[in-house]
Amino acid sequence: MKRIISIIILLLSFFLITSCTKELKATKFMNDCYEISSGKIKGIVVDLRCLTGDASYEEYHISGSLSYDLTKHEAKDIYDWLSGLVSTKYKVYIIDSGNNEYKEVLKFLKKFKSIYVYTEGYEKLRMNEEYNKLIIEATGTKDCGC
Repeated sequence: MKRIISIIILLLSFFLITSCTKELKATKFMNDCYEISSGKIKGIVVDLRCLTGDASYEEYHISGSLSYDLTKHEAKDIYDWLSGLVSTKYKVYIIDSGNNEYKEVLKFLKKFKSIYVYTEGYEKLRMNEEYNKLIIEATGTKDCGC
């Protein structure tokens, strides 16, 4: 009986995690980022790439996005960091580094209402033909939130 209850709890946990997390294709992700910057969506963009170095947040990023460099921070600390900046009712948009690091981070963001993930990495996002139409790009670490 205990085993059945454990399985049911595990399945429910899985559905709760996946029901509020959605992978987005590049154009939808960029459209939503544009709507965040224009104030139409209450959301925040979190970039999981390294803060500095080649192809890093410092080199280029979506204006207004925040950096959460997993080489400098533990995945388990992202909830405390992010909930200290915005309400859990905000939509969270995550740009993965392209190395599937988002999977580790998602475990700790369950209390946020909606989480959307672009999994293919920032470089691929930049190659999309809509990028220059929808995204305002910034450089440096002054606005990183880190």
